[in-house]
Amino acid sequence: MFAFGGNAHAASAIDPATDTVVATVPLGGSPEEAVPDGDGNVFVNISDRARIARIDARTNTVTAMWNVPTCPDIHGLAIDERTHRLFASCKGNVRMVVVDSNSGKVLAQLPIGLGTDGAAFDPASHLAFSSNKDGTLSVIEEDGPDRFTGLGNVETAPGAKNMAIDPKTGRVFLVTAKILSERKGKPGNAPDFRFVPGTVHALILDPAR
Repeated sequence: MFAFGGNAHAASAIDPATDTVVATVPLGGSPEEAVPDGDGNVFVNISDRARIARIDARTNTVTAMWNVPTCPDIHGLAIDERTHRLFASCKGNVRMVVVDSNSGKVLAQLPIGLGTDGAAFDPASHLAFSSNKDGTLSVIEEDGPDRFTGLGNVETAPGAKNMAIDPKTGRVFLVTAKILSERKGKPGNAPDFRFVPGTVHALILDPAR
């Protein structure tokens, strides 16, 4: 297992059989979201450096560190294991960047909603998603390894910026709460919200496959 420390600027590799840390992997910046590729590699966004790191889970070492200068404040990360494509959502310039997970090459950039904080990929429908604080779910279709189309935004609820997906059904889960108050966010970002205690709830979406 891997635990990522935003303040520590490192990842901890944990052996679940012994509950011990077997290695600490320096990352040189603040990790945000990570995904495995099913082939022994783990990819993680370095949010404050506009980079994506590749970790070899067999040796617990960083084998690549790719700059993604067009993706400041990089947050969400998803992967299509079949085509070796990473989908990184960029809070700083409101776009999703598609990256080749073998070379680090940027292949496409598509618009998304404000305040992204999560991403996911559905291998059955070939759809990538960005969950956004402005109350939208951005949908991007992978037409092929090098062809991508933005399908627009689905309305969700303000504050629903974190997500998960069930790969068996394609069902998307988001979480938010009732808004108590809001104030203007940073330029180009969604408002900052305060929530009513005890009102956390899940949103469930069934994308068409």
